[in-house]
Amino acid sequence: MGATNSKQATTVTLDLHVNEDKEEQSGIEQWVKESTEIRLMVTGKTGTGKSTLLNGIVGEKMFKEGETLKPETLTVDSHQTRRAGVDIIVFDTPGLQDGSGNEQAYLSAIKEKCVDIHLLLYCISMLETRSDLNAHNSAIKLITEALGPTIWENAVIILTYANVFERRLSDQGKNKIEKKDCFQEKINEWEAAARDSLRDAGVPNEIAQNVTAIPVGFAKKPHLVCQKYWLSNFWTESLSKMKEKAQAAMVKMSNDRFRNEEDIKPDDFDKDISDQPIVFKMLDKAVAAGAASAGAIVGMTTGALIGALLIGIPTFGVAAGAGLCLGGLIGGGIGSGGGAGVGLLVALYRRNKKKTKMMKMKKENFEQWVKELGGTPASVE
Repeated sequence: MGATNSKQATTVTLDLHVNEDKEEQSGIEQWVKESTEIRLMVTGKTGTGKSTLLNGIVGEKMFKEGETLKPETLTVDSHQTRRAGVDIIVFDTPGLQDGSGNEQAYLSAIKEKCVDIHLLLYCISMLETRSDLNAHNSAIKLITEALGPTIWENAVIILTYANVFERRLSDQGKNKIEKKDCFQEKINEWEAAARDSLRDAGVPNEIAQNVTAIPVGFAKKPHLVCQKYWLSNFWTESLSKMKEKAQAAMVKMSNDRFRNEEDIKPDDFDKDISDQPIVFKMLDKAVAAGAASAGAIVGMTTGALIGALLIGIPTFGVAAGAGLCLGGLIGGGIGSGGGAGVGLLVALYRRNKKKTKMMKMKKENFEQWVKELGGTPASVE
């Protein structure tokens, strides 16, 4: 996987005037200002399509697709580019799952180079079988030993070659419903296997249980039997699992790629994957009645949908609150992309604040419980 010369994108400017809550306004502005870097680690067997995957998430043709490093090369390679004012550093670990070389040397290299990883992308081909599990068990154990079990809090299991697996189901004569069932069964199988491997490697169950598997396909084949736009699903899941300090940078670097489904053109997916849009379904415009501009409407509804995905609120009526704060305040020439970007930032900021508050409450409750037992918080693991 070789790096290519990347085009320099212009810096994205977002109108962050969100609402009249000065504390929240200040918090969002500071977060966006400080979020200027993304550090990705990618690992997977040689030939699992990592180049396509990375070009898709970064939005730059950063790697030559189809070019792989020799599996016996035991090293950690780093590649860097800059997009929309965001520095993107990618750490690649070729050969980790190929069962070659000195594991201890690799362990030292990962510890030395892969510092402060914001997101780990662990790639498995959907064409692999359970006989390949031993290699993955060893790799997961090595990563856990090198970077600690908490690295998996910010990780996604990527199931590549999903289009090929789907085609094989068609060749077996399965209809659409059967294909969908078999496809989901395969995803569940790999997700369960990965979680078992994590637990065996000493990763706490509360972390392992939250690691998810996402199928991804080929660059110019955006649809899967279980997903209409696999790239958008992959991008959203990656954003959700990324460390909070890098999430705003992720939105900034992708802001020019956001599209509503109704705005998609037939040739949008004939482009390189780095130029393809991140697509979201347009919500009912009637909900946006009273918003000040078309830009505000699009931004509000797209932001609301993504807010629902990220915050996990089941009903649109409540989830729309993530985007309603933008009504009449985005507009002003920002358009649908900018509106969606601001909507995302607001939704993420509120989710993160809520999560921090809940963790603080849990800690305070735990400390009170320990005191009631006659001990001190420091005396209990």
